[in-house]
Amino acid sequence: MRSITLNSAAEYQAFDAQVRGSGSQRSDALASLARLNPHVDFKEIGPGTIVSVPDVPAFREVAATSADSYTFEQLRDEILESLDGSVSRSTAAGELLLAEHMDLRAVLTEAGGRFAERDGRLKTAIEAATQTLVEEEKSLGESAFVLNRLRQDVDAELKSLQALLE
Repeated sequence: MRSITLNSAAEYQAFDAQVRGSGSQRSDALASLARLNPHVDFKEIGPGTIVSVPDVPAFREVAATSADSYTFEQLRDEILESLDGSVSRSTAAGELLLAEHMDLRAVLTEAGGRFAERDGRLKTAIEAATQTLVEEEKSLGESAFVLNRLRQDVDAELKSLQALLE
């Protein structure tokens, strides 16, 4: 008996299409597969579903071509898509925040020009607020760099792991 990993109903359909035999031999083989895997709903297979394959002639060639070979690539793709989504959302949020900062800086500059000369404390507060905005903008740039670097490092580590598994 062998185990394979299926990640979707479409993968099961591809697996099913490879089952040898015809008529009752094929249906008996598929029935033995179902009996061996009562935990599996073959119409609603979720990611990472482990299926035990009986050692019967109809499954010998199919079982030799385990779905495990593309499970790692699918996992890698999901991880990288998730990281890409995080980078995109972080970048979009950063762009919105930078736009708000530009508006605030314009208001502070205008207010600074009008009122700062009349009140030294106001001038100091405006300069401190402007400096805070500059520091936040720098931090946003660093965060984007770190997220992109993380994505590159994760990709490299996953490639290394995949090479070890092959």
